[in-house]
Amino acid sequence: MREKLERETAEKLHALERLRQSEERLEQVEEMARVGSFEWRLDSDEVSISAETARILGMSASTKRVGLGEVLAAVIEEDRPIIAEAYAAMLRDGRSFNVECRVRRKSADVLARVISRARIVVGDDASALSAVGTMQDVTDLRKAEEANARLAA
Repeated sequence: MREKLERETAEKLHALERLRQSEERLEQVEEMARVGSFEWRLDSDEVSISAETARILGMSASTKRVGLGEVLAAVIEEDRPIIAEAYAAMLRDGRSFNVECRVRRKSADVLARVISRARIVVGDDASALSAVGTMQDVTDLRKAEEANARLAA
């Protein structure tokens, strides 16, 4: 009995270590790709964000949860209607969300170009529970495209 308990404990500890390593690799990959992830709980408007999403928004990388209002406040005022319509369509029609907007990072007075994609997650009763998605910083890409367009003109 004791051996079985020790073996099960060792297996669980090993599984926890593999999970920790996997989460660490995901965080590293997100940072390299400049793509963060998030989950928006529709019932509470709480948004769980990855370290890269926090960095994209100019928040501390240790930030794990924020209110939806904090995320939307980062979007510059002129782009908020685009976001509002995309969210409304996602909730109303259950279709995916894919929008580009500009965000003002909290940590600095810097404007970033961001592509956000999301989809609805439904429960067993087909009701919408949350939206999961990604946020990609495309600032450097857009600057390069603009520079290429100027050179071509």
